[in-house]
Amino acid sequence: MVSISRGREAGGLTASAELPPVATEFTGLAQVGRATGRAHLPGVSRMLRRIDRRHTPYSFVSAAAGFLLFLTLIVDLIFSNNTGNPIELDVLLLVASAACTVIPLVMGRRYPPWAGLIPVSVLAISALYFIGFSDIDQRVVSSMQELPIVALYLGWFYRGWLARSIIIVFSICVFIAILLSSSFGESGHFSLPIGVASVAIMAFCFEAGSYLQRELERHAVHDHLTGVLNRRGFSERFALEQDRSRRMGAKLTLAVIDFDHFKRVNDEQGHAAGDELLRSSVRAWSMRLFDSDALGRLGGDEFVMLLPQRSLRDSRALLELLRRASTHSWSWGLSEVGPDDTLECVLSRADAELYERKAKVHQ
Repeated sequence: MVSISRGREAGGLTASAELPPVATEFTGLAQVGRATGRAHLPGVSRMLRRIDRRHTPYSFVSAAAGFLLFLTLIVDLIFSNNTGNPIELDVLLLVASAACTVIPLVMGRRYPPWAGLIPVSVLAISALYFIGFSDIDQRVVSSMQELPIVALYLGWFYRGWLARSIIIVFSICVFIAILLSSSFGESGHFSLPIGVASVAIMAFCFEAGSYLQRELERHAVHDHLTGVLNRRGFSERFALEQDRSRRMGAKLTLAVIDFDHFKRVNDEQGHAAGDELLRSSVRAWSMRLFDSDALGRLGGDEFVMLLPQRSLRDSRALLELLRRASTHSWSWGLSEVGPDDTLECVLSRADAELYERKAKVHQ
């Protein structure tokens, strides 16, 4: 992923590669491995660095899911009585799970999003078969333990109607398999409520994975202090609004805001007062902006507004209104967004007007 970082002195933008929010755990592992490896485990440190370079969390977890199934099958074959289960099925599942382990490891960052549904399907089909048709209690238990993993994987890596449709259909199939199983009910070793609880746990894991991933994505594109969009989030929103403006032929204006003498607030009243000034200003602006408008923080006391379907004249009137209602003075600059403008160009034009106003303030 690419984020936009802004240099005030340069008056422009620089692009820097960033990992997705979930991928930071691998960066942390690599850092821990480096710190530990220098003293004790250089081999582990090198291995973690290779994983960090070659894999995303998606490809790594996909391989782990396939390996989990492979390991479960091996344990079941060794420690359970497999009478009644066709050996051909076990061999087929072993080959499939091994492939689902090796392919993501080999492809790494090139592992496509749709391919993750393959290990999910293998896990799901094998779990349904052993729950519904196996007479071996150990295999039934192992399959039930795999259900939350399938649900968490879907909730974490897949979005919208696709993931929810899959988990609904899968839950129904699991419930039917439990009803058909000889291991559940009066004639089996497990009561029916245990099977129902397993389905409920699977649904909970799906919702928990979905919620945590949404929160990570939200934090990745929002400023932690003020709650508005950060550089990355605003860059993405700018691209969406510019495309919409191009298709509809509508006006789109960008405003840059910079607080006057903000350093004096921090020096004289403390950084807590400066932070509260930023938060209170954002709250005041948000009350007067439309839902279609976008507000972002570029860093420090620099903010930016994206105003769809507003001309320069309308945007200037809005900024004047916001400025008069503010408890602390700030300067601003405007620029209309053209259909082929880059964010760097628009910010540069808005900065030019901002600097003119700043010069008047200092004079």
